[in-house]
Amino acid sequence: DIERIGDHAENIIDLAERKNFGRITFSGQAQKELEVMWEKISIMLERTSRVFKEEDTSSAEEILELEEEVNSLQKKFKENHIHRLNEKTCDIKTGIIFVELIDNLEKVGDHLANIAEGIKGNMHWRRRRAEAAVSSPGSAG
Repeated sequence: DIERIGDHAENIIDLAERKNFGRITFSGQAQKELEVMWEKISIMLERTSRVFKEEDTSSAEEILELEEEVNSLQKKFKENHIHRLNEKTCDIKTGIIFVELIDNLEKVGDHLANIAEGIKGNMHWRRRRAEAAVSSPGSAG
């Protein structure tokens, strides 16, 4: 999952370069939507780092809830984008970059959620092993 996050980060960089070299500008609404998505992903990344370092299950649950929000935002922002295309306040070239950015950010969120789920599961098994060791004190381990 961490490797895949890196792959999506490279995609995001490539998209930003295409945007800059093509002198493409997003509408104010599209820019705000990207900022909202970026903020959610940034929070997920910070919390995932904490979960990974501290094995904090309460933060793991928060990450999974944020991932659901990111999925909803992706769908909503794509619908908003279609509306902008229909209203001709956005062109196709700009829209393609916008949608690819939104999709890559959402996929980063998926991988962050996978990490949180993995840590939760790992902690669950570690706790079970500890409980088993306590309940059978004579066993070698």
